[in-house]
Order: sequence, then C-alpha cells, then structure tokens
Amino acid sequence: MEFVTKEEVFYDYVLLRYSPIKEYENKARISNILLHSFEENSLDKEFSTLLSEIRNEIGINQTVWGIKLQNKEIKWEFYFYRIYDKKTVSLKNILKILKKYFKVENLHIDETLPYIMFSFDIDKRKIINTSHIYFEKCFADSFQAWSYQLSSEKVEFENHYEFFKPEKYPEIIKKIYNSPFITRESNILKILYPDLMKCKSICIAAKRNSNGIYFQGIDIKQFLFFLREFNYPQYIIEFLEKNKELLDYILYDVGFDYTIKNGKVTISKSAFYGTF
Repeated sequence: MEFVTKEEVFYDYVLLRYSPIKEYENKARISNILLHSFEENSLDKEFSTLLSEIRNEIGINQTVWGIKLQNKEIKWEFYFYRIYDKKTVSLKNILKILKKYFKVENLHIDETLPYIMFSFDIDKRKIINTSHIYFEKCFADSFQAWSYQLSSEKVEFENHYEFFKPEKYPEIIKKIYNSPFITRESNILKILYPDLMKCKSICIAAKRNSNGIYFQGIDIKQFLFFLREFNYPQYIIEFLEKNKELLDYILYDVGFDYTIKNGKVTISKSAFYGTF
C-alpha cells in the first residue's frame, strides 16, 4: 500500500487541485486502486516500474489514470495534462518512457500547438498505436474541450465535452436531449442518476457512436454505488470495502457512455479515475 504524506496535494480527473473531505494523513492513496487492478490482472511487476519512472519524470499525482469497463473487460488509460509543465509533459517526452514498455507506433504532433492533454489506452497487449489529443476553451459560465484520435496515418475527430454545475439542471437536461442517441421516452434517471447528482461538476460528452456523462467529486459511498450499479469486478469492490476508512477522504470521478437500444438506455462503457 502507498500512504499519503502530510504535504501531499490532491488532484481530480482534470488535474485541478481539491481539498479532501476528511483528514487524510497516513491514509491510502487513490493510486492503490490502480495498483490493485494491475495485481489482479498479473501486470503489477511490469507496470509498477513504469509508474515509478513516470513519477520521477513529471512528479507524483501528476498523471491521471482511468480504469474502464467495456464488454465485461477491464482496460486502462493514462492521461497527461500540460497545465503546470508544458515542456516536460509533452507527447514526445512521455513516448520516450512508454517505448521502454510498449510497442509504440510512430506518433507525432506539432509541439507548438496549444493542446492541453493527451492520453494513451493501456491493455494486456502492450501495444500503443494511437493517442488522444485534447484542446479546450473557457467561457464565462462553462468550460468545453474536444479530442482527436492521432495515429501514424491520420487524425480523426473524437469527442466534445461541456462541463456544468449540478445546479444548472435545466441546461444539463437540454444538452442531453440535443442528440439522436436518446429519445424523449428514455429513462433520464438512468443517465442523471440521483445517487450521483451530489457532486462538484457534471460533464456531458458528445461522441461519435454514443453520448457520455461524467460526475466529478463524489464521495466513497456514491463511488461504491457506481461500482455495484455498473457491475465492476468483485475484486475492485471488495478492495474499496476492505479499505473504506483509508480511502474515505477522496473525491472520486466517474463516468459512462450510453445510447438507446430497443427503447432503453444501454451502457457501452464506464470508467472511474484517479492520479498516481
């Protein structure tokens, strides 16, 4: 287990600082959930060294990770934000590290472009053939971002994200219905889950083949509800339950993609996030 230090700084899934909701000194880092998932999938020995090398390069808690559940299979994604250090946190620099552990395609971007973040999908195949590149724009009352998938051959537009405060409920509803991936007969409570609405921010995503929604800043009780509702592996749920008192200070971030199938809301993918 990794434990929190007195001087530790905490970040959410968009790498913005937040204050823990309870006393945190000597409690467990959120990164333990990621490490436990590696261990359960027999990847801990290979990836623990990778995590250490990334930390040594850009600092602790400066990398966002996602654990995703799609087609009953667990996958991972690493996100690198350029908020605090654009020179070190660059696609070119991070790829130098990843090439030691993965078979990596030739990925390149003009480093003078104002991209705010990039990410890589990680799985047991240990192949990286694409990266996701993100740009942003801040408005007076909202924040928006969009992403492209970069490969060695082409660049394709992927997703558009817009962030709302939970109290902007009418605007959130309007945004959700501005899409052909939902109908007026859809059960909105299977998208705007009442159990997750007590949060800091809600992000609505428009994707190529689905919609997405993210709940930022929920507590551990809400997080456990999410894990059970979306049928995450029992080893993840049991780890949280066993170490609940060590992980109760954290604000968690979760999300899922959905569309309509046979008139019902169907989940195509879900995920939760942390830092290491």
